[in-house]
Order: sequence, then C-alpha cells, then structure tokens
Amino acid sequence: MMGTGYIRVQVSAGGEALPIADAEVTIKKEGKSLFKTLTDKNGKTENFALPAPCFQNTLYPYSDRLTYSLCDIEVRAAGFVTQYIKNIEILSTQTAILPVYMEPLADKRHPERNTTIDIPPNAQTHINPCPIKEASPARSRNEVIIPEFITVHLGRPENPAARNVRVPFVDYIKNVASSEIYATWPEQSLRANIHAIVSFALNRIYTEWYPSRNYPFDITNSTAYDQYYRYGGPVYESISVLVDEIFNVYAHRIGFRNPYLVV
Repeated sequence: MMGTGYIRVQVSAGGEALPIADAEVTIKKEGKSLFKTLTDKNGKTENFALPAPCFQNTLYPYSDRLTYSLCDIEVRAAGFVTQYIKNIEILSTQTAILPVYMEPLADKRHPERNTTIDIPPNAQTHINPCPIKEASPARSRNEVIIPEFITVHLGRPENPAARNVRVPFVDYIKNVASSEIYATWPEQSLRANIHAIVSFALNRIYTEWYPSRNYPFDITNSTAYDQYYRYGGPVYESISVLVDEIFNVYAHRIGFRNPYLVV
C-alpha cells in the first residue's frame, strides 16, 4: 500500500542569510526528471507530492518493510556551483524540507563545476552503536547556555581530514531528529526524542568535552561517540515545528545544573 509524501526545497547562499530567487530546481527519481521549477523571492519552491510507502510501516522497528521512498535534487543558479543532493527520504504524510546552500563560483569561466552530496540512510534502517558513556569532564562551564551555533565534526574525532561545519544550534537539533527517528511517530515520541537530543548536545557543550581535549569542534556526527547529523540532509516539517518550541528544554538530575548525557 502506497501513500503520499511531500518535498520543499529552500535555496540560499551564505548559510541561510541570502535566499536565492529563480534558482532552477529539478526533482528526479531513478534518473528520471519528475518536476522542474524555479525558487520564489524567498528562495523556496512549492511542495511537490511524491509516492511513499504507507506511514504505518515506520511504526515497526527493525522490520524489513519499506519505510520511505527516495528522490534526488539538482539545483542550478547563475554564478553558483551546481548542487546535486542524492537519496533524500520521502515519508508518507510528511513534508521534507531540503535546505540547499549554494557556493559562489570562484571562476565563472568554468560554470560546469558541481558538488554532490549523498545523504546516508535514516538511523532507523540500521542499528547504530550506542554513543560511548564518558567519564567526568576535564572542565565545564559555570552555567548552561543555549548556544546560537554549534560546530560539528563530520567524522570520528581522531580523523583530522573530516570537515568541521558551524551550524545554528536549532538547525542541528532538527537535522539530528530527522536523521535518527521518523517524523511519522506519535507527537509524544517525537518530543521525548528531541528532549534527549537537546540534552546530549548541551552536555557536550557544557562540559566542553572536545575543546578540553584540544579539538576545534563541539561534537561529532559519529554514532560511536555522538549523535547522527547528516550534512545536507532533509528536515521534516513536523519535527521542525516541535524543535522551535522545545529546543531549550533539557534533562538534568535533581540538584545538578549540568544537562544529562542521555544515551
């Protein structure tokens, strides 16, 4: 039994600062073009409907049922590097919001340059190793601060070749939630998981776990150590709405200030 999911693309440069109007967005499936459109003055497309497996399939953990369909996105804009984003998940009944950040062409004489981002699968399709439980931190902050930005290392901490990306904290939480769980779950399940994700991230920041060890980042996206952040991945609208509401609510033990390391 099939259902319908939706996707909306948001195109910008300079992070989220500069929306790009009239960018050409092509939605593809298995190499075939399904939709082609231009972004509006806010850098956004309309919602496009795509077939997806019944949402009830997502309610059975570790089953062999198909839980989502996939599509690819191509984005072109004059003066920018063309972006190809592959394997974007479409969940039935849900709207996937795909942020696309365009990079200016360094040499406009070579407009054929492009960048490809291959989105890894949702964590629910495979069993990830649990994050390592850490011992007491080397140091910690005097107070819990909800940061504006968080720096994410896209790999294991000991891998210096992996990139560091600085993203808004709220966007980080939305991405992790959209990567680790399904937006089709009941609202209370989504809220509980978001609280856990926020608490884990704030614990890393509060304890300065990585900076205290001379790493130039706050957290990694390796599930052997931290949470599952997918660079360039989609965010689901239902999750986005909840994160905007509760991104500053975290778990801590009675009598203690520090955010609890929820694993």
